[in-house]
Amino acid sequence: MLDLLVSRLLGGGKSRKELEALEGATTMLAGYAAKDFNAAFATMVQALRQIDNQERSNPKKRAKAFLYAEDTSRRYYHQLLAQLVRLLERQELSAHNLYHMVLGYQDALITCYQSLLSADSALERSLGKGVAPQIFCRTLALIADSAMVRMLRYEALETAQWGQVNRLYAQAEQLGLQRVAVAPYGGKEGERSIEQEFLRMQLLYLSQPECLTPLQIATLNDWLQRNLTVMQVDMELAPEAQSFVLGLEGFRPPTQLKKREEGADKRYLNTRPLIARAQNMVKQLQQGQDCKALSLPTAMTPRDALAMFDRVSRCWSRSHYPKRRDERQATPELVLLYQGVPTILETIKSPPEPSQSQASFSTRVHSRAGVSTVMVDESMLSDTASSSMWLLEDISSQGIGLRQHNTVAKRPAINDLLAVRYQHKLRIGVVRRVAMEDGRQYIGVEIVAEEPQMVQLRSVSGVTLEAIFAVGQDEGQRFRTLLLPSQFEPRPDPYTLLYKGREYQVTLSADVRFYSGGNLFPFSVVEQKAA
Repeated sequence: MLDLLVSRLLGGGKSRKELEALEGATTMLAGYAAKDFNAAFATMVQALRQIDNQERSNPKKRAKAFLYAEDTSRRYYHQLLAQLVRLLERQELSAHNLYHMVLGYQDALITCYQSLLSADSALERSLGKGVAPQIFCRTLALIADSAMVRMLRYEALETAQWGQVNRLYAQAEQLGLQRVAVAPYGGKEGERSIEQEFLRMQLLYLSQPECLTPLQIATLNDWLQRNLTVMQVDMELAPEAQSFVLGLEGFRPPTQLKKREEGADKRYLNTRPLIARAQNMVKQLQQGQDCKALSLPTAMTPRDALAMFDRVSRCWSRSHYPKRRDERQATPELVLLYQGVPTILETIKSPPEPSQSQASFSTRVHSRAGVSTVMVDESMLSDTASSSMWLLEDISSQGIGLRQHNTVAKRPAINDLLAVRYQHKLRIGVVRRVAMEDGRQYIGVEIVAEEPQMVQLRSVSGVTLEAIFAVGQDEGQRFRTLLLPSQFEPRPDPYTLLYKGREYQVTLSADVRFYSGGNLFPFSVVEQKAA
């Protein structure tokens, strides 16, 4: 199978015989992929490496083979990317193998293409007329795709990846190719430039993907491919218009432009035209446009799309860039985390029994700051509610930073509603940031409510359900709120709130905070009913 695929890929080209060879390779891969995607792409990666090794003296032949290899597998590659996003969004275990298969394919093609891009100016002679811009564009597109795939899993990009992309763009710029319009994948995917593919990786990084869901990251990536024509990489400093700076000789991502950073390798980004497009998407979504009409995936809700475009338009702005509002204090402590309204209700009903003997034990824990010893209250082990143990690494007035301590059945995701028991109190929070390091998950949790207590909520029709009353907090303001399951649909009529034997007539606010696993409904008390 491998030798036959290599033979047919090496025969790719424009003549009738060569086109038949390409069609043969496509048909072969299609038949193999229908049976086993893993085996098909593993074979393709082997074929690429074999061609790269055995045809070192013939760059034109290698270039043709690599281009046709990617063309042959491109449809299946897109299918795998879409499948990976769906699996990661649902936190399916099968995403792990698919993730590494996609990265392996990307890395193999990137290595092959880069072996063709010598540092001299004779690329057109060695590769053939018009081939060099294609190779540059495809390589940068694959590097951007690879960065996006790592972002889907909340993994940090390595400094080597930034050095790689910066060097490639600098080389293309030196050859004057960065803005040459090419159709790297034929007419179906349209024209693009090397500059646009370079910018895609920069803008994805600047969007703070650690605060977005996998579907939002993938959707933003597709949207950027369609809208980066309004941006360019500036060589001259214009601080009144530009927001970010990067160095082509370095190994760093773009950073905010805070002073007059000048140098031969410095490049600048004016993100205003792209922000205007993102804000236009926000406006259309606020006016009720659905996702399909805006060329967004139907799997995405308008609410999630609106949140995404609103956030990235701030991330790309120098003046509105989201920043941490308060200093964090290191406070190592093992805590319990509860996910979803039913589990939070369970621990409120049956909280851990306080240890009468005040018994505790010490254990060593690993954190970003190193290894430290923390005391564990034995009462934590008596909790009957479904929970997981996490290390509280730091705390601020607005939230906490947690590190996964033991095995988690389902890892918390962006916008998940949860409760955390720490410092002997239960607090309600929302996951705002996710990172993966060495197989452990780190999450940033915004505390949105405190002092949760179980109550009952009765409708005018007499239907009663359990709810959680808590004191909400937002920008320093405190308010009454009810935590209710996601499937709860409020009615405009007043409800009766039952708490500690008393009844209150309440109305629910239309200013609902929507989260995954439950929603927060601010409310006002109309009157207290007589006992």
